[in-house]
Amino acid sequence: MARTWRNGQVFLAGDAAHQTPPFVGQGLGSGLRDAFNLTWKLADVLDGAAPEVLLDTYESERKPHATRIILMALVVGWCLTGGQDRLASLRRALVTAACRIPRIAHALPDASPALSRGPLVQRRGFQSRLNGTVFPQPWVRTPDGARRLDDLLGTGYALITRGRLRDHTATRLAATGLTHIDVDDLACVPSTNPSPSAVMRSQHTYAVLLRPDRVVMASARTSGDVGDLLAAYQRVHRTDLQEIAV
Repeated sequence: MARTWRNGQVFLAGDAAHQTPPFVGQGLGSGLRDAFNLTWKLADVLDGAAPEVLLDTYESERKPHATRIILMALVVGWCLTGGQDRLASLRRALVTAACRIPRIAHALPDASPALSRGPLVQRRGFQSRLNGTVFPQPWVRTPDGARRLDDLLGTGYALITRGRLRDHTATRLAATGLTHIDVDDLACVPSTNPSPSAVMRSQHTYAVLLRPDRVVMASARTSGDVGDLLAAYQRVHRTDLQEIAV
């Protein structure tokens, strides 16, 4: 792990910043997450849409996340190859058998810890478990055929709701320029499981504010709380991020 990932206008990403053992297949994924985390922030700063302090969140978000992935890979690697004691063969056999169980086998490749609370991720807790996680990206039926949800969201921030917005909230949303999608209106391809709507319902969430890298920045439990999400978006683009770091 590099001691620091930024020196002035130079940023480290991928293997230049961290090296991950191969046991959970997350090395390339971690590098791609670095790139996606950094590029939209650079774009916002260069376009004048956000203050330069936004770039400080790159290392503070990605370094702990990459560290957890590396530690997970080390643990799995030790379980598979660690030691040559009498129990080594038994341990390897048990791990191999466990990895053939579908629920376990599918969990490791998709494992991605949620980002910690910070200026771009509101406090997590019982009412905001989606905050800091990557939002699902299903295949969606459109007049042009099946497309990924990302294609409908574009490249900027987006507001996702379960149901229509109140009139005054819709007016306020239009002024921000945020993309809005009602997932209850999405026709997801049946193989998509779980659907975004199901994920939000399971967490008793009415709306989420997605960052350009599709990480949930903030969430709202009711339609009346959507205004707080719009305010959070406007604070990031209009003020110093330290004001929302508390």
